[in-house]
Amino acid sequence: ACSRQLEALEKIMLFDLELVVDTYIFSLMDALARGQKELEEYTEGLEETVAQRTQELADLASRDGLTGLANQRSFYEALRRETARTLRTQGKIALLYLDLDGFKAVNDTLGHQRGDEILLAVADIIRKVVRTEDIAARYGGDEFCILLPHSGGAEAKKVAQRLIQAFTLEPRLSGTEVSLSIGIAAENWDDLRDGDLLVKKADAAMYLSKKIPGHTVTVAGQASEPPHAP
Repeated sequence: ACSRQLEALEKIMLFDLELVVDTYIFSLMDALARGQKELEEYTEGLEETVAQRTQELADLASRDGLTGLANQRSFYEALRRETARTLRTQGKIALLYLDLDGFKAVNDTLGHQRGDEILLAVADIIRKVVRTEDIAARYGGDEFCILLPHSGGAEAKKVAQRLIQAFTLEPRLSGTEVSLSIGIAAENWDDLRDGDLLVKKADAAMYLSKKIPGHTVTVAGQASEPPHAP
């Protein structure tokens, strides 16, 4: 009888030991699984953070630090891309080249802070006027470029008039002698050579506009046109 009791007690102890071992192993496996899941979640979160930071750095590298518009480097990237697409699709493309007449005098007399306010106001006007597919850039200093894919000279002139109208209504620009000189170059695919030539034509047209006081628009190959009253 005593041996049977010892045998029973031994079985109970072995069962308890197996239970303890199984429970311990299960807890280790559970902890390992939770650790792996947490590691996967951390890795996914880290990848998202890295992707977000990378995109932020790319945006900073492609944007003008003051206005938030595209900078000259990213503008030329877009120009090459859209020029190639215009040739491939046998479409048309237009470019507006803007210069702020009288800006230097304001900047010199009223200070760079006032000059920055004017540049920001012009950038905001441009953002309001352009379409989603258009590329607006601060080309440098007080010069801006707007690339209009799938557009010709007529569409570009309408954009120029909207810019001038918005300019005259902008409170931040009131009381200044600053005005817009705008040059436009527009090409169909069969006349388009390259993006650099498009910029040169728009730039040359802009300089013709600068010869006329006030807001003026010149389309390359055409006479300069003072704007209609808003």
